Amino acid sequence: MTFNPSALVDDTNPFPVSATINATIGDWAVANAADPANGEGSAAPGSVDLSGYQRVRAKQNLSNPSQLTEAKIDIGASGTTAIVSATTAQTSRLYRLLLVAAAPVNVTIKDGSTALTGAIALAAGVPFILPLDGEPWFTTSANSALNLTTDGNVQVSGRVYYVKS
Repeated sequence: MTFNPSALVDDTNPFPVSATINATIGDWAVANAADPANGEGSAAPGSVDLSGYQRVRAKQNLSNPSQLTEAKIDIGASGTTAIVSATTAQTSRLYRLLLVAAAPVNVTIKDGSTALTGAIALAAGVPFILPLDGEPWFTTSANSALNLTTDGNVQVSGRVYYVKS
């Protein structure tokens, strides 16, 4: 917020304040960059005018990487493996992923049994990385595991970084 000390403050000249407000409550957000000094979102003394505010759906952004839970991935056979286990009444959000295969193999990322990706072809020794960028790459349904399906008996190793809620 900024304050103009040269302005006269009284009942006809309310305290001039400029502000940028971004607030998140649950998964809803309010955003505004109104400047009352320019007549944007101005209000009478003792009141609050929200006319310039927007209610927007907030993305499930990761504000602090220390919120992440991490786990190793160690798969040696074809089939489906839970890389993040299901938890009652919770979803899982994948924020970062590292996969490396010992030989060529296809992998599919799934929400339970529902494919979230097509087959991803991993080359031997070439890392597959979904980098941390603050927004989840995938979100599971409540009560559902985040699974990785491989189509061959190939060692697939890596690390998964996620949040449950």
